[in-house]
Amino acid sequence: TSIGRTDFPKGSASQLIHAIREKLMPLPDETAVYTGHGDMTTIGTERMYNPYL
Repeated sequence: TSIGRTDFPKGSASQLIHAIREKLMPLPDETAVYTGHGDMTTIGTERMYNPYL
């Protein structure tokens, strides 16, 4: 479980967390999330189990 890499040039963990909280966390729990790797998840599952959020 993570929120994505921020170790690239111009990467910013604080900006990534802010964007996720502002844009994704307001979505309904049942909203599907396709991460580009791994299994599909939902906003509700990530809200409940992702310690980075």
